[in-house]
Amino acid sequence: MSKYRHGSTIIGRLSLLLPIMFERSFVINRYWWNRSQWEQEDVLAIKNHILGMLTQGESLFITLQHLAHMTNALYPGARCSILLRDETGRLRLGAAPSLPDFYNKVIDGLEIAPQVGSCGTAAYTGQRVIAEDILTHPYWVSFREIALRAGLRSCWSQPFIDSSNRVLGTFALYYAEPHRPSSEEIRLTHYLTNLAKIAIEFKKAQDEILLQASIFDNALAGIALTDTYHHIVRVNRAFTEITGFPAEDVVGKNPGILNSGLQDKSFYQKMWKTIRDRGCWRGEVWNCKKNGEFYAEILSISTIKNPQGDITHYLGIFTDITDIKHAQERLESLANFDPLTQLPNRLLLADRLRQSIACVQRENKLLAVGFMDLDKFKPINDQYGHDIGDRLLIEVAHRLNGAVRSGDTVARVGGDEFVLLLANLNDMGELYPVIDRILGVIAAPFRIQETDFHVTTSLGFTVYPLDDADQHNLLRHADLAMYEAKQAGRNCFHMFDTLLDQQQHIRHQKLERLPQTLNQNESIA
Repeated sequence: MSKYRHGSTIIGRLSLLLPIMFERSFVINRYWWNRSQWEQEDVLAIKNHILGMLTQGESLFITLQHLAHMTNALYPGARCSILLRDETGRLRLGAAPSLPDFYNKVIDGLEIAPQVGSCGTAAYTGQRVIAEDILTHPYWVSFREIALRAGLRSCWSQPFIDSSNRVLGTFALYYAEPHRPSSEEIRLTHYLTNLAKIAIEFKKAQDEILLQASIFDNALAGIALTDTYHHIVRVNRAFTEITGFPAEDVVGKNPGILNSGLQDKSFYQKMWKTIRDRGCWRGEVWNCKKNGEFYAEILSISTIKNPQGDITHYLGIFTDITDIKHAQERLESLANFDPLTQLPNRLLLADRLRQSIACVQRENKLLAVGFMDLDKFKPINDQYGHDIGDRLLIEVAHRLNGAVRSGDTVARVGGDEFVLLLANLNDMGELYPVIDRILGVIAAPFRIQETDFHVTTSLGFTVYPLDDADQHNLLRHADLAMYEAKQAGRNCFHMFDTLLDQQQHIRHQKLERLPQTLNQNESIA
């Protein structure tokens, strides 16, 4: 078995079935064979030799070559030919060591059809074809010349058929003289044909197992097979490459060895309920590699059942999507966060403001919306350059986040302008300590490249629902209040006055209507 390391255990079990396959297919010593003891021993020797070659992993070509040589020795004067049906429906040369090369080249690729020699016709009809004299047999008209040149005058061909009634190939014997086989020869040929058939079926099964093992081991997706007790029985190469766990570390253990702890118990309970109900599950899971690194995967779990419908295994197939998740996070960050300060941008601010309004409505609380910009920032930016200005803005963002409460939002909306959302306030008294902290942390010196920079801030606030405006107007009102703080001397805050705003709005409307009123009075005069 040294040639077949992958799947060798399964192939070894398959090899154990070979003697049973032979015994079920043939009866060696009874009923049909009336030959001498030494001839029976020769046939048994052929069987044992072919069986040995199969169990030792010899190739089908070499095995059939040996069978053909031994058949020639068993039939003095005969030349054995074994043809195999390929996927295109033609007969290909399996073994014919005693036939001339030029003849084998013509026969290789033989069409399966009526009146195409003995083998083509036998494969077509599924019945034995005996041509006692090629010179006169109608099936050999197209091949008579090449057969005579090869010194062949008779041919009898026996097709071998699998359990699905599909022709696998033909087993043929040629003679240099016209010849009709005896009943004993036909029985012996039938036995040798079945021997070839079992060799082919065994190799097909072996190749299928090796192919499946190769697919399993070479799949790009990680694969783990568990028994019904959730013990891992096999993993593939990709499993090891993704998780870092070699097979010997996980076989016999529960897949929970990969658990990252990022999904709770209820997650897995729902997962296994779906598997029990539907027979499969697919979803996204965060697991842990052997080195402790977390990774994201798309995992599908399927049940495997035997012919009786009983679950025998669970098959898990997963693909590492960690890079995709990180790319999604980067895209989300670009879409929702300011690239310089990593604070929420206008887009995310609008969403946070909408959520905050809904929250205070449910809780019957207050929401303070603040607008601020830095005093004396422009001279610093102009004199020291944008690099210093950017570092100053980053430090401002850091200080603001430290000054507000957990759950509050600080957003950068452009330049040196910031918006503050202070939600779930019980009363106005909770707002003023936060404002004092903000004014204090901004007024403290900023140390950048061994230089102290001094800035202050002007703050404007409006409070919802005391100011029962929509999102856009809440921000506008906070901006107006910030402008009033600027006018008041900077480094201070101003609260938006709803009543005063209404009075100013009425005054502006009167001023806008004044020219129209004057025109009307003039026309009356």
